Amino acid sequence: MKEIGALLKKAREELGKTLDEIANDTKIRKKYLQGLEEGDFDIIPGGEVYIKGFIKSYAVCVGLDGDELIEKYKEFKKTFEGKEGILENETDELHLSKPVKQKIETETKNNSKFILFLLSVFIVITAVFLGSKIKPTPETKPSNEINLQDQADQDKNGNTILGEEDEPENKLNQETKPILNKINETQREVHYTINQNPELELKVKTESCWIRIEVDNSKVAEETLYEGNERQWSGNEKIYILAGNPKAIELTLNGIEINTSYIKPYNFIFEKKE
Repeated sequence: MKEIGALLKKAREELGKTLDEIANDTKIRKKYLQGLEEGDFDIIPGGEVYIKGFIKSYAVCVGLDGDELIEKYKEFKKTFEGKEGILENETDELHLSKPVKQKIETETKNNSKFILFLLSVFIVITAVFLGSKIKPTPETKPSNEINLQDQADQDKNGNTILGEEDEPENKLNQETKPILNKINETQREVHYTINQNPELELKVKTESCWIRIEVDNSKVAEETLYEGNERQWSGNEKIYILAGNPKAIELTLNGIEINTSYIKPYNFIFEKKE
């Protein structure tokens, strides 16, 4: 994946631009742009939709063909996933072969023990027959030792106490999961709040639609989009969009689909709120 980042970084440096300037032009946070250049796509939230959107926006900003770069990304990803699949198959085969080997070894050991048992019985019978006195084997008393570590891992009721390593790691997932709330809706606008930096994706599904976009109280776009056109914006606090034909578009905020089934021009407000 680093090949994609290298192309973006090279194009940016040839233009003499810094990451801060690219972040200002694309409205994409600097750390996500840096992640793209380093091939660290896991840092980008929202999955494949946002990764592709960020790659395309960055590419267009530095004069590259966004669609062509997306295709290269898909090819690299397909190749990478194919190599992972081969490695998993080899690992599975290795795991399958181990139980067979262990079973054979176990059966061999059991056969040896049985032969030794028969030999021992034969010796004992022979000794008794010859009148030899065989001293009884002293009984082995069961050990009363208590594993203090195991005892320490139980409370007074005998319940197992979970250590720090056993605690569920759901807290982080809960903190990062986007939570969207609709706080107000009228005939002309709807107002949402979200617990993350707002990241909006727009796609024209039919006809055409005139839009006006403001990110963090600054206008970033005012244009007419046509069927198949896609746009992405990222903000630190707030994204506002006025859509002339809302029923013709699809809106997705941080991976959550927004209702756009309005007939007349409509205002959408998305604001970050912890």
